[in-house]
Amino acid sequence: MPTYVQHEVLGKVPDVFSAEALWQAPGLALFQRRPLLRELLERCPRETRGRQATRCFTHICVGLPHEAVEDDRHLQRGARARELAAALSALHQQDFGDLLGGESVRYTVQAEALAPDQVAVRFGHAVYVAGAQDSVLYQLSVSRDGSRWQALGPIYAEQRLCLLGSERAQASHVVADWPFAPEDALLIVNEGPDSAPELQMRPRSGYSCTHDPAHDWHVVTARRGSLPARLLVRLQPAAAPAAAARVWQARAGATVLAAAPAALPGAEATFAPAAGYSLQLAALALPRLAAYPAVQASALTLALDAQLRPVRGRGALCLRVAADGALSLQAKDQPAQALTLPGACTLPSGASLRVLAVPPALGDRYAALLPLAGGASLPLLSGARLPFGRQAGAVGNLRVAAGALTLEGDDAAQAERLGLSRQACSLEAGPDGLLVRRLAPQQALYHLGPDLGLVAVLPPGEAPYCLPWGHHLLAGPYLLLAQG
Repeated sequence: MPTYVQHEVLGKVPDVFSAEALWQAPGLALFQRRPLLRELLERCPRETRGRQATRCFTHICVGLPHEAVEDDRHLQRGARARELAAALSALHQQDFGDLLGGESVRYTVQAEALAPDQVAVRFGHAVYVAGAQDSVLYQLSVSRDGSRWQALGPIYAEQRLCLLGSERAQASHVVADWPFAPEDALLIVNEGPDSAPELQMRPRSGYSCTHDPAHDWHVVTARRGSLPARLLVRLQPAAAPAAAARVWQARAGATVLAAAPAALPGAEATFAPAAGYSLQLAALALPRLAAYPAVQASALTLALDAQLRPVRGRGALCLRVAADGALSLQAKDQPAQALTLPGACTLPSGASLRVLAVPPALGDRYAALLPLAGGASLPLLSGARLPFGRQAGAVGNLRVAAGALTLEGDDAAQAERLGLSRQACSLEAGPDGLLVRRLAPQQALYHLGPDLGLVAVLPPGEAPYCLPWGHHLLAGPYLLLAQG
């Protein structure tokens, strides 16, 4: 099987944020014990003519130790990660300018589970780094049974190959519950919006890939054994929502004219664009205090009324997250009851309380998700950019009441400050989804799919990120659902 993803871990790197240390070692490469990024790209060209390289790969993912990325985000607001990506891109263009084939060089820096002196690099035919202006063509998700789905992320219009497998070292996307042999992989070939995507197992022998038109998903089945394993693959087109409707509303006693706004100078009519999009507070993400060592608090508490709405002060219920991450629920004048994840219980009021586990990659920052049935909603007008954060009044109704989320202990810091900046990001309804722009460099933003699985950590910088309609944005303690 061809190698679709080149993956290497560079060890004994003195400074993981040094582009020069990752690109090429000083002196003669003959005496180096390990290849660095430049040599890896030379060894594995994208296209060759004979033995001569004619094209090189231009999309590279760089994985740094999780602690290094977090420290950079806390202390430098992610500046070192951005500088590393820019410096590597410059070195790449400088040394391989004649092999780019007119393509832009794209680097992305991600946090991974690595030793402090290790750096992982990934590139290849099935590695794609999305740009700010790239449009999403499909949303990709997989399932074993058709009821529980794992959102893997978007497939972009220009992203031709996508590889699914069990290990990050050999795949574009890792399937958590991979049912097939670990060395096998599923290849998705995307020839653009005018062609249906093609699915192939690699190797092909022993597998069948069919399309189920009744459910509009693909079924991948292993023919081996008496109980063949299968995987359901869903590619949902990222269709643009209809443009916001234009509604003419007449004032009292006025005549409504069936004409365009430009034809009505001085007419007694009011033009009001009706909102076709909205944001909903879908859940609260309860932070884990261990992620904020400077906060001296024994627990985080959330006051709820009988209908499970966050309220100021002491409500009918109190949801408590201890410093060690343990959850408990206490009603007035009743002993506290421990909660497990995921868990649910029916309250005397008839309301059902659910607490969900967070995606594993976010477990060090968050303790649990609390879904909010009938959470606050805010209409969005196409083209209107709204800031979101602790001091953003325009979207204040999406946040919990002041005093509903509190800290126990000596630290008097406002609990909402855990993970949320004053001006965290801006939100704007776009044709393909919610456009998210980071306003605070240190603000962490996460893209969660319809089933609350982690799709992506929004990259550093202020470039707009397109969050598809029906997906979630996690900023601080707020999980927002983008509805279009």
